[in-house]
Amino acid sequence: AIREAADCPPPADPEPLPGCYELSTSRVPAWQGNYRVRLYDDGALVEFILGGETVASMRT
Repeated sequence: AIREAADCPPPADPEPLPGCYELSTSRVPAWQGNYRVRLYDDGALVEFILGGETVASMRT
């Protein structure tokens, strides 16, 4: 399930592309494990969220 994350804070990077999406995994409840993807003109930032806290992030 893909939904736009309304509580997504504005990224620190300048000139981000509009859109911040939270992709819930299909095997665990949304509050337990999420991926949050932020799209930019030079790539994307993927955050791995577990228990409401960002446990890892990866810039692509």
